[in-house]
Amino acid sequence: MNATLSQEVSTAGAVALSDAALELAGAAISPRTQALYRRELDRVRADCEPLTDATLAEHLTRRHRAGAAPSTLSLTVAAVRFAAKLRGRPRPDGPAVALVLDGIRRNGRNRG
Repeated sequence: MNATLSQEVSTAGAVALSDAALELAGAAISPRTQALYRRELDRVRADCEPLTDATLAEHLTRRHRAGAAPSTLSLTVAAVRFAAKLRGRPRPDGPAVALVLDGIRRNGRNRG
């Protein structure tokens, strides 16, 4: 059986949840969204160590320059925020990510 995103994130983080709580956390987002978040989190983990506002902003910049659409990069930030929430940790994104994402949206209007 495939682990849900909430189980993967919970086992990697500091928050210990019961199986029932993990099931409900997993139901918070659709299976399709879980798959998209998992893909984006894998990309972030491979590129951002440690995960900070600055490293995430640089990651988004590299992916934008490689042709990623603003909507995809917004999804990346949403996945990072969701993972932090599940772990009971503060969001790693901050002002740098917000400004870079604003610039990406402005510069990438025709990308999707």
